[in-house]
Amino acid sequence: MPRRRNQENEHLPYRWRRIHGAYYYRVPVGQESFWDFKQQYRLGSTFAEATAAFERRMDNLSARISPDDKLMNIEDIERYRQKDSGAFIYFLWDGPDLVYIGKSASPPARIRSHRLDKQFSHYAVISVDPEDADRLEALYIARHKPRYNLDFLNAK
Repeated sequence: MPRRRNQENEHLPYRWRRIHGAYYYRVPVGQESFWDFKQQYRLGSTFAEATAAFERRMDNLSARISPDDKLMNIEDIERYRQKDSGAFIYFLWDGPDLVYIGKSASPPARIRSHRLDKQFSHYAVISVDPEDADRLEALYIARHKPRYNLDFLNAK
């Protein structure tokens, strides 16, 4: 069972905390490279400043995902799955074009299943907290507008 948050941090978003008059974000394991190689990233002194900094950082993070990134390999995925019941966001490319973004607890199996209905040449995977997975997947889809995600949304 997870440890209960301190009373002064209960109202803050997940992974945020207030320390010495400033707001900080606890960076998920494996994502330090996206947060200036820090385990704890200072967002700002006020809540408005921290929210704006977090949104800017998330936009920058989403823009930095490219087909050339070697984000996680199969061994990394297995190691993270054994440590905790994390979630993963995966990106499928067809050549230079990002064609699909999805989330899964078992990316290798899920990616193999896409071979039946999607044309793609390679993929990348990142580890995320389960609480953040839906929001991050939606952020990436909104930012990059992959072909297969939009086809699915338009069909609804």
